[in-house]
Amino acid sequence: MLRFFRQLRAFRAAASKSKQPWLSQLRWLGPWARSLRKGATSVRDESPWMTFPAIAHLDRHLRQLNGSGRIFEWGSGGSTLFFARRAAEVIAVENDGDWAEKVRAACAERQLPHATVAFHRADSTEAPRDFDPADPEKFYSGSALHNGHHFQSYAEHINQFRSESFDVIVVDGRVRPACLRIGMPKLKPGGLLVLDNAERPWYARARALVDAEHWPRTDHTGPGPYNQYFWQTVIWQRPA
Repeated sequence: MLRFFRQLRAFRAAASKSKQPWLSQLRWLGPWARSLRKGATSVRDESPWMTFPAIAHLDRHLRQLNGSGRIFEWGSGGSTLFFARRAAEVIAVENDGDWAEKVRAACAERQLPHATVAFHRADSTEAPRDFDPADPEKFYSGSALHNGHHFQSYAEHINQFRSESFDVIVVDGRVRPACLRIGMPKLKPGGLLVLDNAERPWYARARALVDAEHWPRTDHTGPGPYNQYFWQTVIWQRPA
């Protein structure tokens, strides 16, 4: 009981910091607390690292496809396994070679051969004097680990596929503004386009590109696994 009240206090504090009404998010307290236990990881749990309401939205959508879905994701990990359990094909792109190998090994261990992980290292790690990671026409990263690194080949991996090829496209890795722009035409009508950590201000220009198409959008702000704070995952649905 004491552990429960400690978890509840921590949950309320996280909600308060994000200015979210904690009672409306209370259904996620149990999964959130379990994800913070020692030894819990995204790959072990086969869980996407995005907000719980967004995960639930994706799960409902994929169940409607009855296992026939085709998924593309920038970034790999527990989400790759989650999608592979629910879809006919998963194609992930990763910029970290060691991590790509770990995710491949996890897919092989679980006998999920229809999930593949492609590896593209940075095209350049020399940041130009002036670069704008918010520009969806460019390929410069703004992450702390890759600030100014260039990832065009990583972002354009999806271009080997025809337009309207995927039922779900997840943007959750490097150069997300560029990936969001490039991914839009690759989505099937009725498909979902997902942007994680969408509250980051340098994603605003790319978000506006999608919003300009008037695709229905749901903003899933709340708790997610492995983080002791709330954030936002945005999902657009391309009109059928």
